[in-house]
Amino acid sequence: MTARLALFGTCRSCGASLSWAKTASGKSIPLDPSPKPEGRFVLVDDGGRRPLAMLAATYDPEIVRDSPRYDDHFKACPHAGAWSE
Repeated sequence: MTARLALFGTCRSCGASLSWAKTASGKSIPLDPSPKPEGRFVLVDDGGRRPLAMLAATYDPEIVRDSPRYDDHFKACPHAGAWSE
């Protein structure tokens, strides 16, 4: 079952709007709130407070085909390098 974005916020580095999801390993991931056809993630409702961000390339093709796709905010953030150090 697909999910919608929730828990909107603002990037502390660049000020852009973002939404929070979690990865399959339970880590938080910031996502750009606007879906993109080439986005890397689809969102799945796992019953938690935040949607689960699954890599579209490795997830159920039927769900991926009919779901909006999102990119992680680090892909667009001009300050992403400061957070990955």
